[in-house]
Amino acid sequence: MFPINSQLLTITARFFAGTLATTILELLAIKLLQVMTVAFMPHLILAIFAFANVTAIATS
Repeated sequence: MFPINSQLLTITARFFAGTLATTILELLAIKLLQVMTVAFMPHLILAIFAFANVTAIATS
């Protein structure tokens, strides 16, 4: 058996813990973004249409 390098083990553990935490945060951010998009999509579409109408009136 080869001796386990404790420093390497610590670095590996930290790497995996960091990766896991990042993944969880990313999943939460994506979920939040999906919820926000669903909640605000109608308002966003209305705002775009309103802006387009104002622009059309202003340029005509």
